[in-house]
Amino acid sequence: IAPKLLGAGTRSLINIGINKMKEIAELKEVSWTKVGDDMLLTGYF
Repeated sequence: IAPKLLGAGTRSLINIGINKMKEIAELKEVSWTKVGDDMLLTGYF
């Protein structure tokens, strides 16, 4: 998993209008935290 988000490919995300890899906004100051059996990704644009 890379901290990059595309438009409408994932149900958990709204369509943010990004359709091409060159349009992707990368998350900054990314951190991962284990929460039970899950991993929580935090960052900002």
